[in-house]
Order: sequence, then C-alpha cells, then structure tokens
Amino acid sequence: MVLLGFIFLLVTASYIYDLCRDRGRSSGRVPRRASIVERDSKYAIGSIGEDSVYQYFLGKSILGWIVAASVVTVQIVALNIFVKAAVKDFTNDASDFIYS
Repeated sequence: MVLLGFIFLLVTASYIYDLCRDRGRSSGRVPRRASIVERDSKYAIGSIGEDSVYQYFLGKSILGWIVAASVVTVQIVALNIFVKAAVKDFTNDASDFIYS
C-alpha cells in the first residue's frame, strides 16, 4: 500500500508539474528544441533498454504506468517472500549462509 501511495503521489506531482510547465510556455517562455527532446528520449530508452518493462515509466500512458507499477509490486512481494523464508541461523547446515 505504501508503494501504491508513493506511485500515486509521483503521478499526481508529475501531472501538476506538466500543467505548470505548459502554463509557463504560454507566457512567452521558449520551449526546448525538438531535436534536444528527441535526443534525450532516445538516450533514456537506450539506457533502460527497449525491451524492458521499465520503459513504460518514461511514457505518458496510464496503462503503461499500471503495467510497470504492477511489475515492481510483484517483484517486491516476491523478494519479501524469499527474505522471510530464508534461514538466517549460521550454525544450521540448512542455512543459506554456509561457508567452508
């Protein structure tokens, strides 16, 4: 629930920022050149990877954000299950932490 709340706040803050930025452009500010925006977009996608689900965080699609947030949530839940199930007793031979 904390993660979903954080994502909701992030989306809301991004939306408000876009509204304020668009309002500033109408008051005479010069928008960024299209070539710079395109270059930045290609760099971001290239850094993340075109076949990564995390590229959806860079888009403006609500469905993409839902898919990416769902994947992150499932990964956190799975990690939590593995951490809770891990045996942390160093004297037990069934422990995941066995050193010779």
